[in-house]
Amino acid sequence: MNIRSIFFVLLISISSGLYAAIHRIESLNEVSKHVATQQETIVAFDLDNTLVHPAGKTIGSDQWVDYACTKMPFAQLEPLYFAIQHRTSLQLTECYAANIIKQLKGESIRVVGLTSRSTPLADRTHEQLKALGIHFDENPLYDNDIHFDEAGRVKYVRGIIFCSGSSKGNALRAFLQHTFMRPQNIVFVDDKDKYLRDVEEKLKGLSIAVAGLHYTYMQRHIEGFDAQASYSELVKFLEEHHIPNKEQYLNQLALS
Repeated sequence: MNIRSIFFVLLISISSGLYAAIHRIESLNEVSKHVATQQETIVAFDLDNTLVHPAGKTIGSDQWVDYACTKMPFAQLEPLYFAIQHRTSLQLTECYAANIIKQLKGESIRVVGLTSRSTPLADRTHEQLKALGIHFDENPLYDNDIHFDEAGRVKYVRGIIFCSGSSKGNALRAFLQHTFMRPQNIVFVDDKDKYLRDVEEKLKGLSIAVAGLHYTYMQRHIEGFDAQASYSELVKFLEEHHIPNKEQYLNQLALS
């Protein structure tokens, strides 16, 4: 039995609920040591600030959305956010992020994206990721798209689960139940601790060992968010593109 398998046997024995502690990682290179290659494992990756982030700008980033939502409800912000994403390229958080996924797939480890992004951005998100060499839709975890609610807000699309801001844990549990998948282990990588804990909590009772990996490589970048600079970016963006309700966004997102 190799070290990875021993690691997960120990995790399984921690409690009857089969739950591992959340581990802090500073690089995506550390993901593989938490993956038991000789056991049935699914590795779920968050997208924004875990695999990718906006190239050369702050608007459209997770930290910008968090800030903007202190100024206006996300339901009002969402059309602007969509417009920005359709005009924004991404860059990898670390230069080898795409290779990490390729290596896992090469070892027959099943991989899925698990994002707070909304389902209307599904096609655009796949375009952005493919430009960087990330292909969740190649040999995807499940072949068919899945709607998890009547409104279509939570949906699995070609290898990525889009949660539209709702519980990632509920979405992942619904996916496992719909597909009848019961892996021995799930490894979830996310830059936000609250989502790791949500997944851990919502998967209780499924007899799956869950390892949450709190990815902190982008922490300094996130904490360095500059509201003034982001507003200047927004003004320029709205000047260059015809976006409905421009004045409303400028007024409500203005620095107070």
